Amino acid sequence: MTLRPAVGFRYSYRAESTPASALALCVVLGRLPAVFDLPHKDSTFVVRGTRAARRALARCLVGLCFATSAAQVDAQSSGGVKLNTPPTSLGGAAAVRSPALSSAASVTNASNGASRSIPPAGLSVQEPPRQLLTSQPPLSFDPYSAPAPQPVLQDPTRSWLVGAREPIPDETIWDDAYGVYDREAYHDWSLQLMPAGLVYKSYLAGVKESRMATVFNYDKNQKWIWDITLGGRVALLRYGTTNAVRPEGFEIDLEGAAMPRLNLMEEEDLDAVDFRAGLPVTYGIGRWQTKVAYYHLSAHAGDEFLERNPGFQRVNYVREMFVVGQSYYITDDVRLYGEAGYGFYTDVAEPWEFQFGADYSPLCAPGARGAPFAAINGYLREEVNFGGNVVVQAGWQWRPRNRGQTVRIGLQYYNGKSEQFEFYNQNENKVGIGIWYDY
Repeated sequence: MTLRPAVGFRYSYRAESTPASALALCVVLGRLPAVFDLPHKDSTFVVRGTRAARRALARCLVGLCFATSAAQVDAQSSGGVKLNTPPTSLGGAAAVRSPALSSAASVTNASNGASRSIPPAGLSVQEPPRQLLTSQPPLSFDPYSAPAPQPVLQDPTRSWLVGAREPIPDETIWDDAYGVYDREAYHDWSLQLMPAGLVYKSYLAGVKESRMATVFNYDKNQKWIWDITLGGRVALLRYGTTNAVRPEGFEIDLEGAAMPRLNLMEEEDLDAVDFRAGLPVTYGIGRWQTKVAYYHLSAHAGDEFLERNPGFQRVNYVREMFVVGQSYYITDDVRLYGEAGYGFYTDVAEPWEFQFGADYSPLCAPGARGAPFAAINGYLREEVNFGGNVVVQAGWQWRPRNRGQTVRIGLQYYNGKSEQFEFYNQNENKVGIGIWYDY
């Protein structure tokens, strides 16, 4: 019987990649010797046949796909047996029609009762590597046993105004968190409105500084007098650190005070009063502080004093001053300072004045125990031929936690020209006890 080829098509396979498919195809085609002519060339079968023959081949190929899938599933379930065909060619139609390739044996596993197919003779079987079983439990991750992440520290010494600076070994900055001073501590610079503390603090023994103070003095000529200062000094704006005990940065302050004198020998009559108002601009970094300031000061006689002394010639004492000052902490507790002022408008007063001194104010821990203090101040003025006065104070001080204010109680000695500028040319020598509240 001769079949005329109607349509030709090609089916190709690679033996080493699809051994099961090649084997099944050989078995199927080996049973159709009268229908197909199967010349072999380079692992490629050229199949020619009629329409009916091609339909039969399609059915065989569909069955081949299902048989291959089933063989793979069976191999996985039975231990991973892999069938490999030899790398040589199949050797023509005789090899394809070999009855040895069309049958397979079945062996039952004695351990679990499962059965699997054994490949025909001539095919190699390769077992996969067996995994060693251990009694160790599977690895697990405990998130609480991992080390905690370390905080990322940002260098606060860099800013667009001051740039970068090296740490100052002997610099002292208050550590608000622990209530102690840490020489290596740094604080971020920021813009602050109405910040706490002052960059350039007032001079402790400066009797013309704006603060709250009351001092009971005894003078050999005037007897008992009461010198009072009612005012203060606050920071309006700062670009710098936020700690209040010893801040750093640029700062704009506002100061003002009334400084009356009451005569305790005359039923507390008002003898005189000085008024002061100013606008300091300060800068501090480490142990150095600088001040550039303007202030106005005027002196006035009291009405009761004029009534008691009708022949007193009142003077219109006025100073409009421009001041430059500098202070330096030689230790954590001791500060030296000096300043020079020039009056661009004066009446009775002369333009130049100079002030200098030293403050000993320990960085005491907050609480009721406090710490001692001592201060000395010299104040020279041109209208009294660069004479003036010297003030010495000593006593005890306290301060609240994480604040720059201090409260002091102590003794004061004053010698020189009067601190009431209505009596600017009179000499006073007095000793007193006072209370001071510094901002």
